[in-house]
Amino acid sequence: QEISTYSDGATEVQVITTVATSGSPSGTWGLTFDTTNCQDCVIKSSETIANTVLSASIDAAGLAEKLNAMANTGGSITVSQTGTGTPGYSWSVTFAGGFIKGNVPDLVVDGTNLAGTGVSATVTTLTNGDTTSGTFRLTYGSEMTPPLAANADYATVRNALENLNTVTTCSVSRRKSRTALTGTVSVSHGSNTIITSD
Repeated sequence: QEISTYSDGATEVQVITTVATSGSPSGTWGLTFDTTNCQDCVIKSSETIANTVLSASIDAAGLAEKLNAMANTGGSITVSQTGTGTPGYSWSVTFAGGFIKGNVPDLVVDGTNLAGTGVSATVTTLTNGDTTSGTFRLTYGSEMTPPLAANADYATVRNALENLNTVTTCSVSRRKSRTALTGTVSVSHGSNTIITSD
């Protein structure tokens, strides 16, 4: 049986911009995506695309391919591009699922191999991703747990259930998913039902 908490709100969008004060940026750049401390990221690691890999004028499909090949992204990033090269380019990076969701860490751009007059490379967050928050309670028979955080780990949920007088032991596991369960979710055990409530 499964109980699910999720958010179907905003998807994070970050914008990478390379610009020159005169002419167009040239050369190459790279980036790092570090999900080590990301609450809602499935893979906790720091992945880097070397600063010799991405052309100053890389197209959206090429950047998306490189981002989706990173071990901690999960292959659901989409990219759109604006700019004609003078004074630069912008890529809108949308984190649309895979191993990452919610308010994700900022990409870090390495523009040390970019060339041009007054060239710079920046990342800004256009839209913060939405992270599941709030609390829920579980009812078993006539007993109810205290409020549990929407992102509670398996041990916290198990301990709350086992603290009920009518539950001796139980097993709880936790997994991340971007797919919402529809309708009311309940877990049946014997003649009692565990019910989620606000």
